[in-house]
Amino acid sequence: MNSETKLKKAIEDDESLREIYAQQITRTTSSQQRCNSGKCYAEVLCWNDREIEKAGTALISILEKNGKIQSIIKNLKESGHYNLFHDLNDTAFIRTVWEYNAQGINRIFRVYLGGNPPKRYAAIDSISYKQDDPRFVQRVDSIITAVTTPSNDKLSLPFFELSLKTALAVLNINGRDEVARYEPLTAGYNSEAFLAVKNIDWSLYKYSALLVPGFGPEKEGVRIHEKGIARCKMAAERFKSGLAPFIIVSGGHVYPFRTPFSEAVEMRRYLIEELDIPKEAVIIEPHARHTTTNIRNATRLLYRFDIPDTLPGLVVTDAAQVNMIENLAPRCIRELGYVPYKNVNVLNENEVEFVPSIQAFQINLEDVLDP
Repeated sequence: MNSETKLKKAIEDDESLREIYAQQITRTTSSQQRCNSGKCYAEVLCWNDREIEKAGTALISILEKNGKIQSIIKNLKESGHYNLFHDLNDTAFIRTVWEYNAQGINRIFRVYLGGNPPKRYAAIDSISYKQDDPRFVQRVDSIITAVTTPSNDKLSLPFFELSLKTALAVLNINGRDEVARYEPLTAGYNSEAFLAVKNIDWSLYKYSALLVPGFGPEKEGVRIHEKGIARCKMAAERFKSGLAPFIIVSGGHVYPFRTPFSEAVEMRRYLIEELDIPKEAVIIEPHARHTTTNIRNATRLLYRFDIPDTLPGLVVTDAAQVNMIENLAPRCIRELGYVPYKNVNVLNENEVEFVPSIQAFQINLEDVLDP
């Protein structure tokens, strides 16, 4: 909506949205006099149910009055980020997308300000400080001052500006920028591979890519686990035999808590430096925190790199994870709301074929660090 000047102006000028924003500014600034914990600030900053409903109603009205509801819905659906909501009628779709994102921002505040455990992976994805640590509270207070201090007319800003900027700043002081740290994934570590895709003769290969899920070392200072090394060696053998033109290494900054090492980056380094795999053949997927999102995120990259989905991918890993993948669908539905592949086919104790599905683009705002 921000990309369309007329629509952006209509949102900024809407009285009900301006009222919500003004109330949020007022309660946030006044809270600085009494809040002495992250939990207190989280309660103040979160969108309440009345505000979420009122803002949703206003957005629907603005889109309808400006004749933009169909074009916005078209863009949202084409992104694939909201596949789970596609069957809703137009107004329900807009409202659900808005509520989903508002609750996603609330989740950031509750976890990374209030200290609530995340829905999953609490051992690795929790707040980085005690929520009542005076130094942490002081940093939060500085954020509040920065985002609420008048520079121009604050009420000319979009109604979501306060919560969005504050949420990003909260993630930043927690050192939780993993979700954006390596973007765009078509550049940086992946730049050579992204260019190489254009020159691949896909008829020469059985698989589009070899997917190597990471295994996080649990000791401080250890860059790569021996299981990650073993998986890399298996993938290198298959790459050199010509099964696929690319190896996707998948795994984020997972274990131990707030590790500086990304499983994907370290596996890439090992493949290139120790196993003589060319740089242009290795693609990093540096976000996944579990087998469910290893496959989901790799599928996203296949589409993002314009790699044909007419070829299956091949997961190369150890027997324990192969067994997990064989029965992964129920967990995917439980945690993601859908299955990010069309089917899997176990070939042996180290190989599983999977067929990509565009369902994988649906974001999961319950996992803030790997949506």
